[in-house]
Amino acid sequence: MQQTLAKLLTLPEPDFDWQPGKDTALLKLGFTLDDAPDLIAIANLEHIRADLEIDSTEANWDAAIHAYRALAELRHPDHLDVFLGLLKRPETADNDLFNEDITAIIPLYGEDAVEPCLAAMEDQRLNENDQITYTDILEKLATAGHLEELIIQRFTAYLNQKHFTRSLNAWIIASLTELKATSAIDAIRDCYHAHLADITINGDLEEVEISLGLRDVRSSESVLNLQELEQKSEHEAIKADLGPRPKGEVDLFIYLFELYSRDCSVDGLSGLHATLTGAILAPGFVKPSEYLSFIWDTDNTEDPYSPVWENRKDAEFFMKFIMGMHNQIVESLDQGDFEPIPDEREDNPDFRSYVVWLLSFNRSFGRWSPATSPDELNEDQLQIITHTSDILQKEAQAVDQGALPDTSGDIEQISSLFCRIYAENKNSRGQFLSKLGSASPFSPIGHTETHTRDQAKISRNAPCPCGSGKKFKRCCMN
Repeated sequence: MQQTLAKLLTLPEPDFDWQPGKDTALLKLGFTLDDAPDLIAIANLEHIRADLEIDSTEANWDAAIHAYRALAELRHPDHLDVFLGLLKRPETADNDLFNEDITAIIPLYGEDAVEPCLAAMEDQRLNENDQITYTDILEKLATAGHLEELIIQRFTAYLNQKHFTRSLNAWIIASLTELKATSAIDAIRDCYHAHLADITINGDLEEVEISLGLRDVRSSESVLNLQELEQKSEHEAIKADLGPRPKGEVDLFIYLFELYSRDCSVDGLSGLHATLTGAILAPGFVKPSEYLSFIWDTDNTEDPYSPVWENRKDAEFFMKFIMGMHNQIVESLDQGDFEPIPDEREDNPDFRSYVVWLLSFNRSFGRWSPATSPDELNEDQLQIITHTSDILQKEAQAVDQGALPDTSGDIEQISSLFCRIYAENKNSRGQFLSKLGSASPFSPIGHTETHTRDQAKISRNAPCPCGSGKKFKRCCMN
């Protein structure tokens, strides 16, 4: 390997303009299939190891790039797996030359590359960026005439499966547009209607229809898409402010709630617990879809706010946590040991206020109680409202006087009251609660605005306008 490495290190620094069969300096080295084992080892970074006494300098990374380029010149069918493997190496994930080159090399293997790339593109264990890389390769294969019909069918089938991969879905739509796959229009429309396509990649549905030649002009006025971009910018700013993603389940839940909640959402973990309690104790049955919508937007507007999740994994984790909290509240009410969650301050361990919890509970309980005037309240409703109002008033007076609120006795009374009311209503809601643990109430809700971009569309394969020399999809589009 040392001899082969020495040859590769004589080559100039690799650039983005490399094309198979046109690198004269590389071709002059005259590598053959006998050199393939060494080239594979160097491409896999085996030369950058302490036992070889070679450090990971830029030159040695350049040698790895030259090695797989030399391997690509040999065009041996057995080497396809080598290039597929390079895409999966974590060391090369952020290297633009690696990704740009490998996505150009794999299509050279023609139909042999189609099925492995389709399988990888559909693999939900991969992150979206990796899946998008395989989509690029498949588009190149289809454009070159390699199983184009099969690739279009699988792209269409993926959209029909409604995966919560909004960026990948949009990228697949972009590839279908490039391939003029009008047969996929129903799947594309369904994807847009379900808000499962990132509109910043291809624009709105009308733009896609125009690109496919299915529409000559827009039927609606093109409106500058500031709201979507502002929301995306706000999301990224909050994400940066929150810092590293925590690992513990409770901490992760709080992180996600702070990331996606807005001013109209319930107030933190205490407010969420209270909101669920209010829905559980309401006189009538409250569907999960109703209180979930209320959690994100308590204003109950005609067009309520709801988050557009980055990925389905986070959305499912969040929903499982919500349902787990719901079931814990039910269990504690059933066993008679229910207790609200107080607000606590790190700078004052003796401070325990129930203001947030009580306000959130009253808002939730009132939302699901059919009474429109005090005269229509039943005895249980009246007791709940009276007790919670008394505690709020006591807490407010304590704060005004600069004292710590002492409402422990009141909280015990209201906890007992809640347990009694739950026990009385248990028979009427028992059937639903027995099924709740296996329920899956989540369905993604997206935005309903018309989305357009504020500047001309830039091709994914065009040079990035920032002047980096990279393609748009490998630079600022990320």
